[in-house]
Amino acid sequence: MKNIYVSSVGGDIAQSIIGVISETFESISIFGTDVFDNQPGCFLVNHFEVSPHADDSSFFRWLTQFLRNNRIDCYIPTNESELRALASISNSQLNRVLGSCSIIWAGRSAVSLFGDKFLTSKFLTEIGVNAPQVYEDLSEIHDSDFPLIVKPRFGSGSKGIFKCNSKRELEGSLQFVPNPIIQKFIGDDEHEFTAGVFRNSSGESRVIIFRRKLIGGATGWAEVYLDTEMENMCKNIASAVNLSGSINIQFRLDQGEPSVFEINGRLSSTVYMRHLLGFEDVNWSLGLTESFSPFNSKQHVGKVLYRINQFRISAP
Repeated sequence: MKNIYVSSVGGDIAQSIIGVISETFESISIFGTDVFDNQPGCFLVNHFEVSPHADDSSFFRWLTQFLRNNRIDCYIPTNESELRALASISNSQLNRVLGSCSIIWAGRSAVSLFGDKFLTSKFLTEIGVNAPQVYEDLSEIHDSDFPLIVKPRFGSGSKGIFKCNSKRELEGSLQFVPNPIIQKFIGDDEHEFTAGVFRNSSGESRVIIFRRKLIGGATGWAEVYLDTEMENMCKNIASAVNLSGSINIQFRLDQGEPSVFEINGRLSSTVYMRHLLGFEDVNWSLGLTESFSPFNSKQHVGKVLYRINQFRISAP
């Protein structure tokens, strides 16, 4: 029996990953942790334990003991702070923490780069991928540049994001966002896309693209979207960062052209949606499936509707 550890089980990412694993494999024991015990995620796993926060000085000592004591085979970190902490230590330190356990993540380079929105923007420009302009100085901003988005430079999610239509709003929002990044607002809510991108150790990539609508900051409705240009952009990004694992790339249309406005260097909460449509990046990452099977989006066109922890697939 394999022992798999999924962290931060109070979050939607971990719960989606657990859903995929639970439905796919029988002889697996799932271990879960969170910094709080009063949340429903603890009931989704076989074994639960409260963990220290990744910023705590005791975190790596605790993690080393946890992996050893429970004979964990695969470790899937899902929390942004935890991923940043893991990427901040050397390879030799990480190997000492992990021991014989395998870590399932996008790799140090992807986690470090995409965890910093400013560096991500510079990276996209350097490799020739269309992305919204990022302003480094308030003096660069003119009235014609609005609307703008202010959001935290580090981390991801919908918290701490402000849309500003004037300099007054911009100056006010900067008081509430630590380490802010100012980005040109592009497109509209009707043309937002999210792409799951998986690349294996042999350099083979798979991409699934959803056109989506957000509900409460998360994907509430999605349909598979076929777009060769977006798919090629995703594969170019994966190759340029030497991805080995899964990431999530978010697009909007800017004057009809796809533009990457954010990249999450980790598995995303849409992994269960993707799994239902045949894009099995959780299982591919775990290496527990028989082979890295080809994926053709055209064979899996459909819509996925998410409501109250239930998914429904319909024809296009």
